[in-house]
Amino acid sequence: MNLEDVFEHKKKEREKLSQVLPLKQPYAIYFNISNICNFKCFYCVHSDNDQNSKYKRPLKMMEFDLLKRCIDYLKKEEIHLKMIDLSGLGEPLLNKEFCRMVRYIKEQNVAECVETITNASLLTKEYCDDIISSKLDKIRISLQGLSSEDYFNVSKVEMDYYKFYENIKYLYKNKDNLFVYIKIMDVMVKDEEKKKMFFQLFSDIADEVYIESLMPITDYMDYSAGGIVIFQKLYMENK
Repeated sequence: MNLEDVFEHKKKEREKLSQVLPLKQPYAIYFNISNICNFKCFYCVHSDNDQNSKYKRPLKMMEFDLLKRCIDYLKKEEIHLKMIDLSGLGEPLLNKEFCRMVRYIKEQNVAECVETITNASLLTKEYCDDIISSKLDKIRISLQGLSSEDYFNVSKVEMDYYKFYENIKYLYKNKDNLFVYIKIMDVMVKDEEKKKMFFQLFSDIADEVYIESLMPITDYMDYSAGGIVIFQKLYMENK
């Protein structure tokens, strides 16, 4: 299936919001289960060391009991969502209750799809097995480069890239019904050689792979730290 066919397929899966308003209930709920991240990517607010920044939030994890109360409410009110996403402004796999949360949501049957967005750096074979057995529906893996050096330059972390890659490969090979989506931003693969390398490395260990465009999320971050120039703002507004 080529890219145009993929987009056409995605369009058919979606409903036009203008035709279904007003909604009786939301389509999706996002639970920010971790405000902590183990990366300090140059384009992210977690790289901001200013403790008085307006973008700083309490560095804490959501407790299982709080999520349980939310899910119990959805169940009681007979609200069935299209999607529940366990991610936010942090790394969700840092929350030790992650798989327990997924299992509870799936058991209560309050959403068609449960998914998360992760940097995947915490994956081990054991963690992969736990994620798969939790019955998570979709995992979106956000790459910060194609080598250990890339990861240090972008995220300020020491990364064994071979082990990182092998853990993602293990997740995909044993995934059962889990949908694996892997993405990288265009600023990490600036030339055609790197783009080709990305697809060669990950196309066979993912259900979908994409190169996405970096869009600024704040008005004060120095995006030039990554040696890039942003030509568009959020919502495709010209600079």
